[in-house]
Parts: sequence; C-alpha cells; structure tokens
Amino acid sequence: DDPKMTEDEPLLPAGAPSLVRSATTQDPHGKKPPAGPSPSSDQGSSFPMLAVGVVVIAVVYMMVGGLEQGELGSPFDKDKFASLLTTRALGQTLEYKAQTSSTMADAKLLLKQRRPEELHGTVIVADSQTRAIGRKGRKWYAKSRDNLYATFLWVPSLSASPPPKGPVPQELLTQLNYAVAVAIARACAAEGVSGVGIKWPNDVWISDRKASGILLDYQPTKGGVALVGIGINVNEGLLNADKIDAAAKQAISIRDATGYVALKERVLAKVLAETEALMAGSLTSTLSSYAEYDMLSGRRIRVHHKSKNVNDPRDYDAVGIRPTKDGLEVEKSDGSHLTLLAEEVSISPM
Repeated sequence: DDPKMTEDEPLLPAGAPSLVRSATTQDPHGKKPPAGPSPSSDQGSSFPMLAVGVVVIAVVYMMVGGLEQGELGSPFDKDKFASLLTTRALGQTLEYKAQTSSTMADAKLLLKQRRPEELHGTVIVADSQTRAIGRKGRKWYAKSRDNLYATFLWVPSLSASPPPKGPVPQELLTQLNYAVAVAIARACAAEGVSGVGIKWPNDVWISDRKASGILLDYQPTKGGVALVGIGINVNEGLLNADKIDAAAKQAISIRDATGYVALKERVLAKVLAETEALMAGSLTSTLSSYAEYDMLSGRRIRVHHKSKNVNDPRDYDAVGIRPTKDGLEVEKSDGSHLTLLAEEVSISPM
C-alpha cells in the first residue's frame, strides 16, 4: 500500500506543474494606487500593519483555495480526523500507531482477535511502516511521516444491498478495488491537484508520476472480509528525491503538485467518504466514475508477465481500451482484443 513501489512502473520524466502562483500585492487590474498624503501622525503605525496583515491572510487563502494547511512532520491527529469525517461506517473506529511493521499485518491480527461484524469500517493508520507490504509480496518504502499509510476492513455482508448469500461475488471486490482508486483520485483533486489519473487497476498518478498505491487482500474466512491497504504521498518532497531510493524518483506527492502542506486527516476523510458513497451504488456507476480518470484509454502500453525489468517472450505492446468488470480490455497490434487480469500481468504506459 505504498505509492513509491515501482517494480511494475516505467521510469517517466520527472516534474509536475505547481498549481500555486506567486502572489503579489499589485492591484488586480494592474493599476498603481493613486498618490496621496501620508497618514497623519495621530493614526500611528497600526493602520499600515493591519493592512499588510489583511493582504497576507488574503494571499494565503487564495494560495491554498481556502483549505486549512497541515504541518510537516506532524503525527496523525485523531481528533482532527474525527471532526472531518462524514461517513456512516468507514473510519468511525480508528486505531492510530506512530510506527508499525505494516497496517495490513495489524488488520489481519485484528481479524484473528475479533468478529468481522465488529470490525467493518475500522481503519488502522500509522505515521510510518517498517515492513510495508505490496503486490506479490514486494517490500515498499513507507517511512516518511509526511505521507498517509492506512488499512481499512470492509465486510461485504454488512455493506452490500442486498447482502450476498454464500461466497462474496467477485464483482463486488472488483467494484471495491476500482472505488478506492476513484476515491483517492477525487481526494487529490479536492486538494487542488490537476493532472490526476488512474493506472489500471488502482494506482493513482499525478502528471505521469505515482502518487498512490492500493493493495486489496480478501480473506474468505469468517464470512468474508476485504482488507484494503492504501499509501498516499501527501507531503513528502519527492521531485528531488535521489537520496531516498530509486522508487522515489518516479513518485510525486500532493505537496509537490500544489506547493502547500495538505492535511493528512482531510485527505483520508475524503477517501473514506468517497469510497463509501461509491460502494452504495453499482459496479456500472463506479466504472463510469473510473473512466473519468482512466489514463490508459487509447494509450500505448507494454504488457509485462513478470516485471518491467525482466524480459519475457510473452510480453507485448498494446493499446488500452477500457477497464471492465472482468479486467482491462486491450487491443493488440493484430487488432485482436484481450481482457487482462491484474493477478497475471502488470502494465507500463508508453
């Protein structure tokens, strides 16, 4: 669930446009203020200072779009998060850890200790992870407390309408996978980020660099529980991250894209609210929302059967068509169409 894992990701050009423009005190119409007499001495110096203060406040407000800014290096604030949360179930129970091996491992431990119906919507948040888990068991960098690392538990029998009888339908898990990706994309957009896209199946990118990753682990025991791990680069500076690791060179954060320090609590609250709202609808409606951010539609891609760093005779180039309930539909060079499964292949945009 860490957004800087890049074994399956292409090395793409660095850089992203900042959405924050330099502020000036010039008149918005380009006119110079008229000359006039200086304030009389009995007004003192409070008026000029007050005017400057008002201008500074106005400039800061415009720069961040009226959003409250966070503070670099600050721990996750449970009370702040609770004040921003608008969900019915997701996040209403939250466990915070300053550091943990993996929030996904913590969620699995909870599942052994308690009944699923007691855990639906529970979120585990950590400021850093020492042994973050990724797709196919890969290790990920997840040490910066300026980012967001969380896992939530989703019990389909308590959320689907009508509740599924017997095994949980694969379509419901597919919807959840797509819904969380859309929710993260919307949360980034709500922070003022432009150029947000989703790389199938669920990586969120900003300006061709990875900002977020998702790991969905379905546990069929105890009636079925989905563990959803998310990692979002919120405030870590990654555009010049050569000293962190190779993966970070291909990553980007919300702060990189906007120029201001975002509230991690607000980002997570938005992700959970959007996820819950999408899961209240149908897979068809979720796919429609996903299409708004789909960055592979009509784009040339490389299909890898092992990884981008390992050549395999089965690898080939194709063009992305659309995500479906069964996987990613692509068109090969001979004009034939295939549906890819995320468990079997990975994708690099070209």
